[in-house]
Amino acid sequence: MPAIREKFIDAIFERTFDYMKHFFSFIKDTPRQRYLNLIMDKPQVVQRVPQHYIASYLGVSTVHLSRIKSKLAKQKQP
Repeated sequence: MPAIREKFIDAIFERTFDYMKHFFSFIKDTPRQRYLNLIMDKPQVVQRVPQHYIASYLGVSTVHLSRIKSKLAKQKQP
């Protein structure tokens, strides 16, 4: 039983820490930077999740997310 309790406490701590990082990201980062962080941290999410969910997670509209992606694509082109 103590092992299960320990795993549960660790999972709660990790989840709380993730929420705190996301919350502080809204304060200190731009939407573009939040999108770049998402790409670096969880690239599989960007490929699998519909854009309107990603936009909601980032706190922007789908139109704004489209603009961010467009600008990033133009910067990658030589």
